[in-house]
Amino acid sequence: MNQILRFLVLYGGTVIGLAKILQLIYLFQVKEYRFDRFIVSLQENGGISYLYQIDPRFPAKSIRNLLVAIISLCLLAFILFYMQSASFLLLLLFLLTSPVISFLLVSVGVLLTEILARIKRALIIRDAEEFLQNKKVVGIGITGSYGKSTTKEYLSHILSQKFKVAKTDENMNTDVGIAMSVLKNVTAETEFFIAEVGAYTEGEIRRACKVIQPFYAILTAIGNQHLDLFGSKEKLILAKKELLEEVPPNGRIYLNADIDDKSVLVRSIKTKIVLYSAKKQADISVSKKGSQYALRYKRNVVSFPVPSHVPYALETLLPCIGLALDLGMNPEQIEKSLGSLPVLKEKLSRSKGIRKAVIIRDTANSSVEGFLAALEPLANTKQSKRIAVSKGIIELGEEKESSYKRILDQLHKKKIALYTTDPVFKTLDIEETVAYFKNEQLLAIDLIKNIDSKTAVLLEGRFSPSFIAKLEPEGSLK
Repeated sequence: MNQILRFLVLYGGTVIGLAKILQLIYLFQVKEYRFDRFIVSLQENGGISYLYQIDPRFPAKSIRNLLVAIISLCLLAFILFYMQSASFLLLLLFLLTSPVISFLLVSVGVLLTEILARIKRALIIRDAEEFLQNKKVVGIGITGSYGKSTTKEYLSHILSQKFKVAKTDENMNTDVGIAMSVLKNVTAETEFFIAEVGAYTEGEIRRACKVIQPFYAILTAIGNQHLDLFGSKEKLILAKKELLEEVPPNGRIYLNADIDDKSVLVRSIKTKIVLYSAKKQADISVSKKGSQYALRYKRNVVSFPVPSHVPYALETLLPCIGLALDLGMNPEQIEKSLGSLPVLKEKLSRSKGIRKAVIIRDTANSSVEGFLAALEPLANTKQSKRIAVSKGIIELGEEKESSYKRILDQLHKKKIALYTTDPVFKTLDIEETVAYFKNEQLLAIDLIKNIDSKTAVLLEGRFSPSFIAKLEPEGSLK
């Protein structure tokens, strides 16, 4: 009987350990194998208790994930070998702490493979820098707390009417991601390379700029995304400023005039700065008359209609049009390009969902300002029932509660219900507009029960492909 009990305890700890190793490799992969992002994620989800939650996940097939898995499993096998002769009390301790042990084992795997990963990254970056040295490619860098991807896509579309343009691939906004995009997308004919540049800490944008050598820069906005990683709003602003500092004096910077901390950003910058705003007078400004917008910059006027998917991204178009004008494109060329702007699949695109519900996807990532902006098209739908779905916004630090209160206030004013897996939303809910679920699967079950042709659903932030598929069985754009 004692041997059977020992076997069951050891077997249970082993099964839990194996499952947790897979889940933790997945989580490290999502957090780009960064301990700073992983630790913040743990803190936001309840600390060590998060390791004990049942959330089966499987990492993507990659060499690094395979190496981390092999290292973790070898270490686990060593522990199991020792445990065969351990006391029952120690076996019981192994069972109770197996999620924590799995975390330690995977952490060792991540640390050991980081050595190889850094060597590989350095080689890729070196190859990209050498590749661009022999090309007459003008670099354009885009950064900001949100709006980077949309700006990149719109700028690429507009400039492509006249120039040969290459850009960074989706989710490739680090130094190595940019370098990989250079090697993949830049050709002998490329005239401009547009790079979306992101950062989680100071110095990362500056390192990325060594690859692209930006001659033009666009700073879209400053929010509080990743504030927990930067440590303070001041450090976040200084990190974004690195892009501006890397533009040469004879280059040009396009800066959102609505940023509150402009004075810090422009201080000591000797490059020409062009301010743009969709709300007030600036170097680049816009007005609306009927179904038309009129953008004014210098002596140029660019007029364009208001496609259904553009009003909420109008601010991102302004620096794109201004830069196109500075590069010699005429208003007619630009107006023609604006008439065929691409519908970005994860940027407020619409599709027919299950039971003919309207699904609005803003699923590239999530920020406070992006969430608030996405509520507008949801509120303007003809459907009588409106639901926003969010798993929460990560890495907001000390501003999380105040940010969530802003979102909840707008949800209440616009009569929009919120389905979420983030308990902080529920804790702050005083208007009873929030439905909280422990995980994505439970949320999906309840949501599907409650939607029909009179329902519009906003998906805010990233969700698993299986979750999206349940809501969008057809997936056809409207």
